[in-house]
Amino acid sequence: MEEKRPAAYLVQGSDSHLVSEAIDATRQELLGDRNPEMVVSEFEGENAIEEMLSAAWTPAFVDGQRILLARLTSISSSEGSAIADYLKQPSPDAVLLISAGGRLPRDLSAALKESGELISTAVPPPHKRGEWVAERARSVGLVLSRDASVYIAELLGDSVTAVGPFLRQLQVAYPGETNIGIDEVASAASGPRKGAAWDLTDSIDRGATESSLAYLSGAIAEGSHPLQLLALLHGHYRRLARVAGRDLSSGEAAKELGIKAFPAEKALAQASRLGVKGVRRAISLLAKADLDLKGASAQQPETVLELLVIRLCGLSGASARAVR
Repeated sequence: MEEKRPAAYLVQGSDSHLVSEAIDATRQELLGDRNPEMVVSEFEGENAIEEMLSAAWTPAFVDGQRILLARLTSISSSEGSAIADYLKQPSPDAVLLISAGGRLPRDLSAALKESGELISTAVPPPHKRGEWVAERARSVGLVLSRDASVYIAELLGDSVTAVGPFLRQLQVAYPGETNIGIDEVASAASGPRKGAAWDLTDSIDRGATESSLAYLSGAIAEGSHPLQLLALLHGHYRRLARVAGRDLSSGEAAKELGIKAFPAEKALAQASRLGVKGVRRAISLLAKADLDLKGASAQQPETVLELLVIRLCGLSGASARAVR
């Protein structure tokens, strides 16, 4: 038995680009392989809703439902009531597709729950945006790792309208691939999100030399001072040293380090992989780099940091191989 489609779709949001993107995606889903010139009718102006509802009952001369589309800035109380009344007994030959900003009339919201579908394009706050990116990716057939979706969210920041184009860029860069990780995302972005601390340390912890050097290069290009970056790495390995060799739970580690549970779990896992000796070796490498940056070496600061990152990645890679 064929699943019954909603009689109306209403796309709501304040960002015109995201609303338009959602309208176009829904329109294409409803259209399928049919000719839009034969199936889609658009309505605009102050009488758009009245004309749309009238057209819904016009006899259809095509197979399947016609798509009646109206792009509005808002829906008035009277327009909301008219749509709600229509949805009590909608035409079987038409589906309404409407976009609007602002608050919806209460009776229309109730009617959509019964016979329609409300598509919200509201963007969540920054701390929840990674999951929002992941959901957007799933809607186009991509599965992002957690760190990849968070990376994209932080890479694009408040430029939320760039998420759709960036996901399409990933599809072009990795045709046929459905599972995308942070290294693939960084490569598609032509370099790292500049100056992001966790990007560099996470990549080093994975032993991913190429992406770690890319993150380092991006941070320097953005203006981060070599000593600032070294301090960042010192802080990371000092945290590992505080939990290495200790039988701590993630909660105990979080309390010990003064951080949240998720980064504490990551610190515990990396400290376990490196072991006490590995962490001590990393701190020794950091101390040497500190002296080199302060004049003990004639090498350029960027070269000192690149060599340090390569060696730290080597430690992580060796530790990962040892536990396989």
